[in-house]
Amino acid sequence: MGTVGAKTRLILDHKNSTICKSAEYDTIFNIMTPLRFALLLSFLGCSENKPSTTPATDVVEPSVEPSIKVATNPRIHRLTHTQWTNSIQSLLNINASELSNSFQQSTLSDGFANNGEILAIDPVLFQDYQRAAETLATHIISDLDLYAYTVPEDPREGGSTVAFLERIEAESEDAVATTGGVSGGYRYNLWSNGTLSIEFDFPSGGLYTLRTLVSGTTCDDGLGADMELRLDGEVLTTSSVLDAEEISAEVSPSIGTHVVSVAFTNDCYEPDLGFDRNLYIDWIEVEGGVDLGTTNQSVSDMNGWVNRFVSEAFRRPLTESELTRWQGIFERGSELIQSGDDIADGVRLVVIAVLQSPEFLYRIERTEPNAMLDAYEQASKLSFQLCNTPPDEAIRNDLLNDTFVSNYADHAERLLLSECGQENLLQLHKELFHWDGYINIDQPDEAWDTELNALYKEEITQFINWHIYTENGSVKELYTADYTIANHRLAALYGVDGAEEEFARIELDPTERSGILTLLGPLAYTADVGQSSPIHRGVFVNDVILCKSLPPPPDVVPGLPVQDPDLTNRERVEAHTGAGTCGEGCHSALINPPGFAFEQYDELGRFRTEDGGLPIDAGDSYYFILDGLQTWDTGVEFTRILADSQEAHQCYAEHLFSYFLGRPVQEEDEAYIETLYAASMNDESILNLIQMTVEMDAFRYRGDE
Repeated sequence: MGTVGAKTRLILDHKNSTICKSAEYDTIFNIMTPLRFALLLSFLGCSENKPSTTPATDVVEPSVEPSIKVATNPRIHRLTHTQWTNSIQSLLNINASELSNSFQQSTLSDGFANNGEILAIDPVLFQDYQRAAETLATHIISDLDLYAYTVPEDPREGGSTVAFLERIEAESEDAVATTGGVSGGYRYNLWSNGTLSIEFDFPSGGLYTLRTLVSGTTCDDGLGADMELRLDGEVLTTSSVLDAEEISAEVSPSIGTHVVSVAFTNDCYEPDLGFDRNLYIDWIEVEGGVDLGTTNQSVSDMNGWVNRFVSEAFRRPLTESELTRWQGIFERGSELIQSGDDIADGVRLVVIAVLQSPEFLYRIERTEPNAMLDAYEQASKLSFQLCNTPPDEAIRNDLLNDTFVSNYADHAERLLLSECGQENLLQLHKELFHWDGYINIDQPDEAWDTELNALYKEEITQFINWHIYTENGSVKELYTADYTIANHRLAALYGVDGAEEEFARIELDPTERSGILTLLGPLAYTADVGQSSPIHRGVFVNDVILCKSLPPPPDVVPGLPVQDPDLTNRERVEAHTGAGTCGEGCHSALINPPGFAFEQYDELGRFRTEDGGLPIDAGDSYYFILDGLQTWDTGVEFTRILADSQEAHQCYAEHLFSYFLGRPVQEEDEAYIETLYAASMNDESILNLIQMTVEMDAFRYRGDE
């Protein structure tokens, strides 16, 4: 058939590779052993001829040890799905978000989604990567523009989109071969688990779409007719049909004759009950193909492309032995694919292999412990952790000129202020403040509808972006700002008249609002249905703002009693969880006080002075480990206490540190965290805190193992 098939398998030899003896790499090899490509021997360089850990282009780095002890960082850090998508965009100029959105999602854990300690590859995800690699490689050799972008070293002449299209009616006796069935006028009636086959002559390589129009009847089980669409006997897709339905599949076959078949697989005949399940086929159609044109290159001429493409995908230079192996993979393309275009076959095979290589799927640090990462490792770490993208052209140019390390701080600032840097910083706060959860807000209030959920999310997104990038704001100001970014509908909930219809900055009453915790979204997200929730809000403050780990609740927790109209919501909660109750330990000292501080805000986040006609009491006291007992009367006073507390600044510093290093905070990080939160207490901007983080030894060095 000429495609890369499941029959070509190879057992990988990685017994002598130091890198490959880690648990992650062993897992990868267990997954990769039965893959479909004989080329996988070269994926890691995990063989008898293990590549040197020094790139082919020597990079001389300072041998000075870090000034402060550095904690262990993940040595291999799998790309997140966002980073994978952006890497594909950079490498192939293809928006692969539809593919990555279908990938198996990462295991949930404490911390952020970019935590390298939980980002791994299991068999299901690797199959996702495998399918994606094959799909993307096929698109490259099926599109003139994509091929020109990916392989500029092979300029073609006379290329054109063939746009081959041929439809054959199923009842056409001359072209159709069948087993079981009969022609029924304008369609073919397939019975007894029969098959209908048609030969098509594919005039060129590239991507083709196979389509068929089918319908079916049912039997006493109520099921439709099960069918398979096949190419040369290989099942491409399956379906169960009743009403007329168009079934399709994409393939990239070799040039020449191939057999397209439709098979009926669940025959059922119950004449006594009047049931006869059959599959009806109207037509089969083939569309697609591309002529890449004439090349003046030989296979050996493409060594330069192999070196450039694989190096760019791996985000580092190749060693000589690696380059030799990848050139060998390119040469095997014509043998394994056999489309008739040896260079296109080599390109396709290399793309398939590269996109499944751990060198692409992981950000790997080979530097020895207690040493600065080499320039290429620093560049990849900085770019992925700040921007979720591989190093851009400016970074690659500095790497080639051996000036990246000296320009490191400038690149960090540039990336932090770039569009991708802003998106990544929003992602940090989206995960931190859980605003993806706003979609689940559901209130019986007449002022609420589902549009409000989206508006809450838009407000906090724009507020964070404005505060950090327009105001160059600090952590203290994040918790005390007396403005927001809202439209006229949200402004009405704040009690502000005359606001613009579109989102814009509006000033808020500083006696009612103070910072992000008093915005509508966080308040509504942490409310109960039909009323505020001091418990949820108190847990949120402890967890997100103060990084205080609360013990898990008992296995059986009785719910709050029904609201008594003679009690405020606070009084109901205190009676159930306050002093003298079974919930006294955690609730009365830790959870309830910060939750009660926000009792002046209802379930939609609106400010109020009464609860069911009774006056609101938002005052309480809370013991801060670093600042002692603090007392307040209103929610605004409490947010200002938070903004001045060492614990809130330390907690925010830990969040930043953990997110941008891609791992949880460890004991060895204490000095780095102290440096960050001391700067934060001194009103250093959030942007400068991040710049400080990525310039620290903890970010640029490998820790002791």
